[in-house]
Amino acid sequence: MAQFDIYANPLPSARGTAPYVIQVQADLLPSIQTVIVAPLVRKPDPGANAVLQHAVTVDGEPFVILLQAMSAVRTRSLSQPIGRAIDLRDRLMSAVDLIFLGF
Repeated sequence: MAQFDIYANPLPSARGTAPYVIQVQADLLPSIQTVIVAPLVRKPDPGANAVLQHAVTVDGEPFVILLQAMSAVRTRSLSQPIGRAIDLRDRLMSAVDLIFLGF
């Protein structure tokens, strides 16, 4: 498991609106049993700040990462990664800073 890996959403009830999640948490804490992820949805949240939402393509299909909807999931619930978005690192970390630090 690595930061910015993309996985199938481990919550079956949420897969209709968010088929994938991206790991936001750094992979420096392997002993804890949860990891922070953000959902990937097909349409942006029109009420959210643009800094909080970033486009990514998974299997040729466009999605939007909703950083404002981060949550923790059990690490064992995540399957093998199906993609990676390391190229979005700076923008995703700016969104996390905005959420938690206000800038």
